[in-house]
Amino acid sequence: MTPTQQKHADQIRALEALAEHDAELRRIEARIAEGETQLQTLTRELSSLDARLSSEKASLVEMHKTMGDLTQEGRQMSTQIDRSREKLSRARNERENIAVERELDELRRLVRDRDDELKKLAPLSEAAKKSVADLEVRREKVAAELESSESGSQAGIRDAKAEAEVARAARAELTKKVPAMLLKRYEQTLSRKGSGLAKLHKGLCLACNISLQPQLYQRIMRYDVVDQCPNCYRVLAPPPLVEGPESEAT
Repeated sequence: MTPTQQKHADQIRALEALAEHDAELRRIEARIAEGETQLQTLTRELSSLDARLSSEKASLVEMHKTMGDLTQEGRQMSTQIDRSREKLSRARNERENIAVERELDELRRLVRDRDDELKKLAPLSEAAKKSVADLEVRREKVAAELESSESGSQAGIRDAKAEAEVARAARAELTKKVPAMLLKRYEQTLSRKGSGLAKLHKGLCLACNISLQPQLYQRIMRYDVVDQCPNCYRVLAPPPLVEGPESEAT
């Protein structure tokens, strides 16, 4: 192996170590994101349940107030009906009699209207009570789940964040072994595609499965150059160069 080939081989091995480390770092960050997302989801759900409960309870209170007002008005009108009946019994002529009858008809209509409203509100009130009860059960369950998750997940998140800090420090050391220009190409593709390195095997980039031109493939396999896939732009990593006949390259 020539000095140039050895240099390129060392660069690829350093980049492979960095890529493996980056994959592990992504797994750690995914654990952090998963734990935080779970807590955020439960927190949002609890907040939503609180808002719905507040709204449902306010609606139920207003409904009960309306039903109470209707009941009270109905009682007052029933009292007025009794008085109108007494007035009817004291009517001195047909004109007074007709006037009182009209008054009674109007009062009876008003009582019926309020009875109808109460009949409509009664099932709505029961449905609202059930909704509030169901929401309270759900809220209690979510609150318990959140409390349990907070104690476990937050500890897990803290541990994962500590791991990530150590991993990032180790990554900084690994990047020192990769030439700046090669590292820049690797990290540009890493940020766009989630990985910056691809294995090369039998003329194929194993990340995107494109076939390389034979001449470029042979040069990369011999470690004459370090190059990127012309399709996905990942840095191509051939297997270690074996001295003697190279069945892989041929």
